[in-house]
Amino acid sequence: MPYRFDSAKLTRYKALFFSQDYTVDKLSGYKIQNASNPFITFQALPLESRYRFLLDEAQFSIMNFIKGPVGRSKITLTVIEDHFWLAFENPNKIDILVSTNF
Repeated sequence: MPYRFDSAKLTRYKALFFSQDYTVDKLSGYKIQNASNPFITFQALPLESRYRFLLDEAQFSIMNFIKGPVGRSKITLTVIEDHFWLAFENPNKIDILVSTNF
């Protein structure tokens, strides 16, 4: 799926990931167990920034599943229509102390 990356999106990314100080002690590397898991790969990024990024990109990501090659069969579409539920937590109410491993 084409991904729109304009100056507004760049400004948003800078606000999320470059406006606060944090330290990345170790890069996750390219091993399959790390590279295939974004929760491991991006663990060093601030929790709130990661979550807001995921919320911002949720529609794009979900539409890729639905409209991509995996979601083109009749069975898949039926499952998505009938059994596809999402829940999002309000980012202003995330309990940082409880969610440190997110």
